[in-house]
Amino acid sequence: MNEVQRKVLEMLAQHRLTAEEAGRMLDALEAAPAEPPPADNLLGRDTAFDDEDDGEQRGEQGDRGFSGFHVRMPVAPGTADIFDIDADFADEFAGLGYDDLSLDKMIEMRIHDVEPDFVRDLRGLGFLDLPVDELVALRIHGVDADFAREMAHFHFPDLTPARLAELRIHDVDSTFVEGLRAQGFSDFTAEQVIDLKLRGPDWGAI
Repeated sequence: MNEVQRKVLEMLAQHRLTAEEAGRMLDALEAAPAEPPPADNLLGRDTAFDDEDDGEQRGEQGDRGFSGFHVRMPVAPGTADIFDIDADFADEFAGLGYDDLSLDKMIEMRIHDVEPDFVRDLRGLGFLDLPVDELVALRIHGVDADFAREMAHFHFPDLTPARLAELRIHDVDSTFVEGLRAQGFSDFTAEQVIDLKLRGPDWGAI
């Protein structure tokens, strides 16, 4: 078992992957070519590791947004290709301020569909500079930009990333919230909405 396969199993044990996702990833890893890609790095660039900068990636094209970017070895040859991680992906996140992402972290982001547009959409709603782990947690719980926008429309004073995840987990949607308003509820918090949803009956359907 190589390091990447072990990582997949660890993520499955931590409930960061479903059994289906883990199975699909392990199948892809099994099908990966045994030989490393032509370039001597996993992002497909000709690079050399400089002892003086602790492995910072450099090469013919210079840094190009890779300042602080390190590949944590060992990883299986071709891993970046399997998860469609390339220099453009790393550069785009570096432009958003995430310039110290490890390959492991980028793989996790790809697995859970954390894309640059998702970060930009959240920032447009006031969720600024979220750590990668919070972005991943939101996607794991099914929060996408549309849902975040839907909940932000109600101006809950306590609408944090954690509350967004809670709202999604408990199937709170705009129909439910509008139903509460129709019943005379107003100026409520996200926490209160979740509490009403948990208590039942389904107020939004009355």
